[in-house]
Amino acid sequence: MLGFAVMVLVAGAAPLASKEPAEVRLEAVRSPLGFELTLPRGFVELSGQGSGVMQHTWVRNTETPEFTLIGVQPYRSVIGRECAPPEQYRKAGMEPFAATWQGMPVCGVRGEKEMKGKTFLDLYVELPLTPKAIAVHVLGYPDHEQQLKAVLGEVLGHLLAETSWRITFGCFTVDVPETWARHTSSPPGQALLSLREPLQVEGKPYRPTFRISTFQAEPQPLERAEADAVAAAKKGGAQELTTKRLQVAGKPASELRFVKVEDGVAIRNRIVLVPENGAMHLLTLSALGAAFPAVAPAGDALLASARFTCRP
Repeated sequence: MLGFAVMVLVAGAAPLASKEPAEVRLEAVRSPLGFELTLPRGFVELSGQGSGVMQHTWVRNTETPEFTLIGVQPYRSVIGRECAPPEQYRKAGMEPFAATWQGMPVCGVRGEKEMKGKTFLDLYVELPLTPKAIAVHVLGYPDHEQQLKAVLGEVLGHLLAETSWRITFGCFTVDVPETWARHTSSPPGQALLSLREPLQVEGKPYRPTFRISTFQAEPQPLERAEADAVAAAKKGGAQELTTKRLQVAGKPASELRFVKVEDGVAIRNRIVLVPENGAMHLLTLSALGAAFPAVAPAGDALLASARFTCRP
């Protein structure tokens, strides 16, 4: 997402203001935008002044050449993994750079802006939070670029949030396939995914769905969990039912495949049961029979990305 918010961001910063803004001393932040951030040492919150598109603004060294500002800009929706083409940024006088957050590559942008006779450097990174993404800006004078990069790196290393690119239930984590998008609202204990771009099935647009869910369960042998799932599928009218054992995240799991006819339409289903101590995770891919071969690789990729993040 392109955009240069420096003009509204800098307008309230101390080097350009007629008087020092009110300061609220702060180290750790829990934001309504869905993140928790431990701020670098010395930053204080700007209070009592408008900060334009920024929902959060913190400053340090306001009266020195080492002036640094951190701003958080909320977006209106989630973002995909692809950055805009470099030429698009360069036409706007900006330069893209690579960054990492929570082990994932994210889009960074470097740009300069003249404001009231001063030149400011803005380094910002777009982060794929859910239900809406954010951009984190670090701003200061260009001759302190290395210091600004260090601050940005510290912020990225200490900003904790749930991402639209991953789904985590307890210790179980899977990556959202690149061509799929997570629904911004899902029932508790579930995450729903659908294709970003619909398939064409019999001349009509169609979006298959993934459902990743979890529920508390008494520890039980996988054989019993599989038998219960088979019984439930048969009771629901499953046809062509098959089962298979496989490994998911290095642990034994069970897969069910079956066809269910709904309103005269055959829907193919693939359900994978992944047991964990005290929980059962279900990964369900449902699609029209004609569409299933096109989306099956995404199901394989999702399973291949699965991992347990807690230490034994």
